[in-house]
Amino acid sequence: AVVSTQSGHYGRASKLHKDQLEQAQIMKTISPSAALWANVEGDLEPILTKFGEITNTNTELLEHLVESKEEIFNESIKEYQLYISLVKNVLKHRDQMHVRSSLLTYSSL
Repeated sequence: AVVSTQSGHYGRASKLHKDQLEQAQIMKTISPSAALWANVEGDLEPILTKFGEITNTNTELLEHLVESKEEIFNESIKEYQLYISLVKNVLKHRDQMHVRSSLLTYSSL
């Protein structure tokens, strides 16, 4: 149950990461488009130029956020997977010891 929950969280996080990267790619196209549009619109040129600059800044910040979040998230998942493996091994060892103990008890009867 713990592993399936972990896989579900990781799948949702992976989809979110992919969606955010796609959003950043879409935003990258806005800034050059605004710059081209500003070249042909005399009255709107300052507004469109500023809009392109702000969009470019937001895109860079989004990419940085996604990268940072992914690094932090991946490290946490790796640690959690190691913990799960450790618990599984301890439980397996406990079960083996229980079986050995039971076999020794039955052998001595």
